[in-house]
Amino acid sequence: MKMNSHCGRRYFAALFLLIAAAAPARSQEITASFPHEVPFESGDAEFAPGDRITIEQIRGTRETIVPGETYSVEGTYTLASREEAELALFATTSNPNPTPVDPRQTVRVRKGSGHFRLIKTVSDDGYLHVSFYPVPSGSDFGGIYFGQGKWVLHHKTWSSTDGSFRASAPAGAGRSPADSLAGANRALLEYLGDPVEPPAGWMRPTPKTA
Repeated sequence: MKMNSHCGRRYFAALFLLIAAAAPARSQEITASFPHEVPFESGDAEFAPGDRITIEQIRGTRETIVPGETYSVEGTYTLASREEAELALFATTSNPNPTPVDPRQTVRVRKGSGHFRLIKTVSDDGYLHVSFYPVPSGSDFGGIYFGQGKWVLHHKTWSSTDGSFRASAPAGAGRSPADSLAGANRALLEYLGDPVEPPAGWMRPTPKTA
């Protein structure tokens, strides 16, 4: 059945109004689920040429970032270095046991720019970051750290974009930690993300011997 121009204009006008009405409803839902606006500080950021992630707002079930609470992180991204990627919200922690990944923590994005909203329940103290990951799997190839107080990573010593340590790494720093691993151990490291030095005052575990 053909649609005349008058009916067509009315149809698209109605569709536009439905889409416009949905945005405030979604915003109200986020505000209700995450009633607190969370102040945050941006930390270390590193990206492949042309890529960018900007965090614009964090809302949470509490106004401070602490384990046990859930947070909604919103912002914009530009992906130029690849055709597609996974954009994900993770935390680098000292916990050797990875927690299950909430589907709301990740979103598949394609080359170009857009808006994102990622949701995560914080399970441990750690350094939060939003990063790009290759499809279907692999270590991140750029991202931005953020958080509050001592849990903001300002100067990481490794490079995400080429798998090597930065020139500013301490004397004696060598290859990427993944370079010496293989098989299941390498896959686990890629899942967890690159390690970071713990904050001052943390006790280093005593290495076990076989």
